[in-house]
Amino acid sequence: MEHGHVWISYKPDVSQEIKDKLKEIVEKDNWKVLLEPRAENDAKIVLVSWGRLLKMDEPDWGKVEDFIKTYRDRGPEQTPE
Repeated sequence: MEHGHVWISYKPDVSQEIKDKLKEIVEKDNWKVLLEPRAENDAKIVLVSWGRLLKMDEPDWGKVEDFIKTYRDRGPEQTPE
C-alpha cells in the first residue's frame, strides 16, 4: 500500500452478488487495486489504502468507487506500473 495500492477484502461468506459486484468494479479498472477474500475481516467488506480504512457490513458501491478514486496512487512511495 505504500506504493498507492487499494486493497479490497471481503468475508468469504458474503453473497455471490456482492462478490460479483466487487469483481466487476475491480475488473473495470484494476490498476493498483487488489481484491481477495479474507476470513479475518471484522466487517463484510473492508477497503484499505495508505493511512485509510473503510469498513462496511452493507455494501455502498458509490463509496467503494469513491474510495478507489480518492486514495489510489496516494501512498508515500510513487512507482510507475
